[in-house]
Amino acid sequence: MSPQERGNAGEGVKFIGRWGDVAARTDVAIFEANDLAAVQRYVGQWNAYIDITLVPVLDDEESAAVARQIVADNSAASIAEAEGA
Repeated sequence: MSPQERGNAGEGVKFIGRWGDVAARTDVAIFEANDLAAVQRYVGQWNAYIDITLVPVLDDEESAAVARQIVADNSAASIAEAEGA
């Protein structure tokens, strides 16, 4: 991919890189963005040509924050359920 093509990923989307397995006819592309919809708009232009599986991921700090919130939500739900029973 040319530098220009990498820059055309869309506003708010940073194209990190793409790696391919020619024998398996598969690629992996890495993007960085705060807006999943922006990434979807970019990869959507390729839907007519290839199958795309988009897997959003979080870094360690974000994952830990989400996990803490899940635990807190589940604890609150358990307490509310016990008080209501």
